[in-house]
Amino acid sequence: MKKASFLEKTKELSAYSDRYETVTVFEITQHYGSTLCAFLAFCLSVPLLVFSSQWVALPLAFVIVVLATLLLFDQRLWVADMFKSYHIPSSTIKLSTTWAAASFERLKKAIPEAPFYAIYAPVFSRLNPLVLILAAFMVGFIQSPNTNTFTVLSLLFVSLGSLADDGYLCLAGYSFFLLGLI
Repeated sequence: MKKASFLEKTKELSAYSDRYETVTVFEITQHYGSTLCAFLAFCLSVPLLVFSSQWVALPLAFVIVVLATLLLFDQRLWVADMFKSYHIPSSTIKLSTTWAAASFERLKKAIPEAPFYAIYAPVFSRLNPLVLILAAFMVGFIQSPNTNTFTVLSLLFVSLGSLADDGYLCLAGYSFFLLGLI
């Protein structure tokens, strides 16, 4: 059975939010599963392009390492009990899911589908989190803040490739990771 993509899950959440007034954080984490970890890794990688301070890079990289480890073992994001019952209005969910679905559909149209991705999906599902772990470790703990642009780009492209199920984005992320090693 094929695993649902981030785009499909986002459309399902949008339809789910139409039926209810509010959606809890617990329902969102259960719905997305480990895919939410890849999404959060992407979101936390974006500030690393702008802020080059080690005070910013270290905590963000640590969280990305934890998220990538959860993604590697296909585990759901752990949320504290006090946040699980937090209710988000359906209008907010509808707005964010509509925007996210439109963005991912534009991305899918802009990048051709990689024919090899479906064949090697199990390899990508294990290799992507490993590259995320290594790249985040390098950004936060090894490299100086001003020399990690290629490594941060690898974090962005690999996490986005994991979300979009796109082999070309993953290969671009691997290339940036190798350039970051130089």
